[in-house]
Amino acid sequence: MAVINPDEISSILKENIRNYEAKAEVSNIGSVLEVGDGIARIYGLRNVMSNELVEFEDGKGTLGITLNLEEDNVGVVILGEYVHIKEGMTVKTTGRIASVPVGDALIGRIVNPTGKPIDGKGDIITDKVNTGALRSLLDMGAVPVFCALSYDGNGTLLNSNADGVASALAVAMSARQEVDLVYCFELPGVMRDISDSESWIPEINEDSYARLREEGIVQKGMIPKIDNAFAALRQGVRCVVIKSSADIAAKRGTIIRIH
Repeated sequence: MAVINPDEISSILKENIRNYEAKAEVSNIGSVLEVGDGIARIYGLRNVMSNELVEFEDGKGTLGITLNLEEDNVGVVILGEYVHIKEGMTVKTTGRIASVPVGDALIGRIVNPTGKPIDGKGDIITDKVNTGALRSLLDMGAVPVFCALSYDGNGTLLNSNADGVASALAVAMSARQEVDLVYCFELPGVMRDISDSESWIPEINEDSYARLREEGIVQKGMIPKIDNAFAALRQGVRCVVIKSSADIAAKRGTIIRIH
């Protein structure tokens, strides 16, 4: 019969305690409420961004794109097979806005909805934004004007999110120079009360943004604008301001900050 030595057990426990390393990981997760026809309704995902890629924990790495951000659920378009996606399945955010590469390197290639090649010909090496052409136009003294139109590869034009286009351009240019991104629309900034022209909010960070969304002050079309503002700041853009196009030289407006 084996003899248990209390001193040995105590020594082992002390060693394990000394070597224990606590790791905390913060994840923005939710669960599937319902799924059908390639669309899933997700409960949770509190701080998810519009057009953000989310990942279903199905063991296959299935991704989806968030489109409808409602008060109590999020609508997600599932990219790929969805018959195995079930109610109650866990979904987590990735922090990445959906995008695909552009340029001559994409011609003749077969890609999946997230822009990854599936034709066995290797990676697609291309810039998302042709910064060389942009710099050439700026050096000439020209002011480039962009229209938020794209196409699906079959010749069908798509009306893309202009906020996302502006954010992508700003991020691409920030790799070589300091860039300030200014979103212009008809109001002085992000408003607490749309009927009160003096109720614009001077500054929004990630914490106050979450509260403003919960309170219903920031909603609808302002959500993707601010989501893209945070995405730009995280990727090197120096400053983002939301303000009136009629008052662009004035100091007032809503400054977006990470912290």
